[in-house]
Amino acid sequence: MNKSKSFIVILISAIVLNSCQHPTDEMAESVAEYTESDTALAVDSGIPMNSTAADYQHPDKKFIRTASVSMEVNNVYKTTTRIENQLGQLGGFVAESNLNTHVISTETFPLDSDSAVEVRKYVVRNEMSLRVPETELSKFLILLGDEIQFLDYRNIEADDVTLKLLLSQNEQQRMNSTAGKLNELTKENGKISEKQNAISAIDQQQHGLNQEKINQLSTEDQIAFSTVRLKISEKIKVAETTVINTKSFNDKYRPAFWQSASHSLINGFRLFQTILIGLLYLWPVFLLGSLGWMFYRHHRRNKKSASV
Repeated sequence: MNKSKSFIVILISAIVLNSCQHPTDEMAESVAEYTESDTALAVDSGIPMNSTAADYQHPDKKFIRTASVSMEVNNVYKTTTRIENQLGQLGGFVAESNLNTHVISTETFPLDSDSAVEVRKYVVRNEMSLRVPETELSKFLILLGDEIQFLDYRNIEADDVTLKLLLSQNEQQRMNSTAGKLNELTKENGKISEKQNAISAIDQQQHGLNQEKINQLSTEDQIAFSTVRLKISEKIKVAETTVINTKSFNDKYRPAFWQSASHSLINGFRLFQTILIGLLYLWPVFLLGSLGWMFYRHHRRNKKSASV
């Protein structure tokens, strides 16, 4: 009987342990799967460079697309060169590029009596303004993703200017019509002053028409070529350069004590000579002062004699 009870207890325990083990294994597998998928998501979508704002097309709409990107790369100079080459292949061009090196600190450490090492910490930056064909903007942004080590921000904007273009075209038609009517007035008989006013009005209408055409051409240019403002930076880098130990060279050519002492004595004597010469320049002052003092004493004596 005891053996049967022991067997039943062992059997129940085995069943319970087995049932607890399977969920744990399944949970571990699910956690592993979640971790792997989450890591893959982070790698795949960590640099979201493309956007529908960059490639959305509509047959009846016109967009001015702009983008601003700030990113960190391994090497700013090499990245700048690759970006300019890729941009040229896409039919775009660089409107502005400001590549500069900001020196954070410079220190010099002596190695021996003749040489030292100069340690310079610096960071390279570049701010660029790029014009990219509108149809290639999405592709260009994707190419930028290959250069990025860390993305600060990426902003893309698509401004619908369909109505703005339509208004510009209507304004040009209206100005052309008004200019034509004014031109007809100048051909009719009338006072000279009235014709002068009409000519002045035509000139103003032509100026407004030219300005409206320029605005339309500017808008069409912004539609055809998207503007990308790009800020590129890199990690702080250190440059080590072997230089001359200037301090030891200064000590090497510093004069000896007795030589410095003799120079000091000579220079002191020259200073004394200079002071004497300067005093000699003032002899008229001394002469006038002496005469004034003698006159004062003489006048004072005469005054005392008179009082006695």
